[in-house]
Amino acid sequence: MKQIFFNMPHSIDKVAKIIFDSLGLNSFEEGDSSHVKDGIYYASSVFGIKVQLEGNSYDYDDQYSYMLSIKQDVLSAVYSDDLIVAEIANVIIRLLREALETEIAYEDNSNTLRLYSDLTVKAFGTN
Repeated sequence: MKQIFFNMPHSIDKVAKIIFDSLGLNSFEEGDSSHVKDGIYYASSVFGIKVQLEGNSYDYDDQYSYMLSIKQDVLSAVYSDDLIVAEIANVIIRLLREALETEIAYEDNSNTLRLYSDLTVKAFGTN
């Protein structure tokens, strides 16, 4: 699983529309869970990957209000693995950076928080 962190000055329902539209994911669902901040999340599945938006209850919650998790979708008929998750996460980071006027942060393979910049060639890598 990979996490992407960011801030937006909107409610989570509006952020969901902005994020999923930016990714070209026209279909997403709202869910509720006691395991996420404020009990609400939004998710979509593509290429065997689940993309889930929620209020940031992970690390860096004092810096970033939202978190996007990218992980294997165990309910999908499409196979994915950690490498595919990392590659899709790279694409998502680049798309969000192009579409949004906000800082995008992510954890690299050593769990170090990094900020995406135009100089970043590969955010997560495979090493």
